[in-house]
Parts: sequence; C-alpha cells; structure tokens
Amino acid sequence: MRLLTALSAIALMSINVALADDIKRDILPPCEGQGCSAVAVKVALEDKTEPKNLKIRIGSMFIEIPPNVTRIDIGHDLTVFRYETAPHIAICTETDETFRINKLTSKPVSLSEALEIIFTKTLKDNDVTNKYDRDFLNRLMWIKKGFMEGGKEAFVYDKGKIKIFYLPNGGPPYRNLAWAIDTGRPNVAIRIESDLSVTDFAQIIRSITSVNGMEK
Repeated sequence: MRLLTALSAIALMSINVALADDIKRDILPPCEGQGCSAVAVKVALEDKTEPKNLKIRIGSMFIEIPPNVTRIDIGHDLTVFRYETAPHIAICTETDETFRINKLTSKPVSLSEALEIIFTKTLKDNDVTNKYDRDFLNRLMWIKKGFMEGGKEAFVYDKGKIKIFYLPNGGPPYRNLAWAIDTGRPNVAIRIESDLSVTDFAQIIRSITSVNGMEK
C-alpha cells in the first residue's frame, strides 16, 4: 500500500464517489477551490504532561492518555484504548514500509514530507513545484481538499524534535485525527484518532514527547 493510497482513503470520505474513482485511476483534474489552497496554522508547543495520565511509549515517542482504561484491543499495527464513559482512542504506527509513493520525477518522498506538503504547501509554492512532479503534487492537493474544504481548521505543531499534524473537527469516522513524527525518523509516524472533545484531544497531543536515546 502506498502512503498516497492510505491518506486518500481518509480524505475520500469528504469527496464524492466519482472523484474517488478518479483518484484511484490517476485521472484527476487540477485541484481548485478553497480546500486546495488552504494551509495549516503553525503553532509552537511546550511539553505538557499530567502525572495522573497513562504514559505509553511507541517507538521514539511517549504519549499520554486518560488513565481509566477499561479495555485494550490490539490488532495488526493498531491499538484501541476503550473507556466506560468516554470515546475510545485509536493509536497506530505508520512507516515507510507500510506506505510508499512512486509518483515522483525526483527522489522518493518521506511520510513527513508528504504530510508537510499536504498541510502547509500549495501549487503556488516554488520550493515544492520545482522539486516534485506536478501531477503528484496535484494528487496531494486533492487529499488536502478532502481534509480542509469548507474552511476546516488544520494545525502543525512543533515541539522540538516532534512535529504533529492535526485535523480537529474533521468529520467521520473520528472527530480528531493527528500524526506525530520524530524528525529523526521521518518515515515513522504515530497516528492518533478519537471522538474526544477538541480540548481533551489537544491535551493528548500536547503530551507527546521524544524518548531520550532513540531506538535503533
């Protein structure tokens, strides 16, 4: 599975069925409209932890979630933390082994680069249009459109070595969707999804930190 395919699957819920088929067949028209030209708000975050929370290590990152977990479901590369009276939290790891892109005329793109383009770039930015194939970039813009059409908010959080791409109020299947990437490992991301309130989900995002002595 390619990264673009995986990201498209999430975004396609906001795009009509005919267009979804066009994405799969690689016959997309030029991306136009508000969603194609939107960019995320960049925010610098300080570390914020809550001693009462459950601290989990995933690869080179720590993440904290509410402690009163009633059940943990573990699947292939996916863990779901369930609560009696609160929405569950789904966490998985995405890597360059899981997702790949080959629609480039230059070098392969990392997971971190792809998300950076989707969240912060448009087809007017020379730094990406001079580096990547325009058809490839157009496909990323259509994913952006699925995420951001209608003026939906998007954020990129910088926390030292950690970069977090966040979509609040993104619509089904989850209200919140975020990817956290350690800049030292640009092809590995933690994906966090939940129907928690934006405030409660933001607290989880703020808790993410880098592990000292990164795993080899």
